[in-house]
Amino acid sequence: MTDGLVRQFTDFKSLGDYLNGYTITGSRLATLRFPASVLLAEDDPMIPAGDLARLAPSPYLGVVRTRHGGHCGFVDGLNGPSFADRFVVAQFDGRY
Repeated sequence: MTDGLVRQFTDFKSLGDYLNGYTITGSRLATLRFPASVLLAEDDPMIPAGDLARLAPSPYLGVVRTRHGGHCGFVDGLNGPSFADRFVVAQFDGRY
């Protein structure tokens, strides 16, 4: 499904090009110059927690792991901000 959507609705030449556009494994984060955080759920069916080992080490990178949250989850309820929303706000509050 993603392949079809990428080909029909984006300018990417392939699904691989699309996915490579937001891949952060390998050396991508090695050149961080500002603090950054990754929020990862252990139960994410799309991004395995084991992939953390594939991130380049950086003194600027913080990783927060949760047991639950799924892929794009972190929903507390139907109304109001999610855990992910509060996490992002807390990151800005603590750094700026």
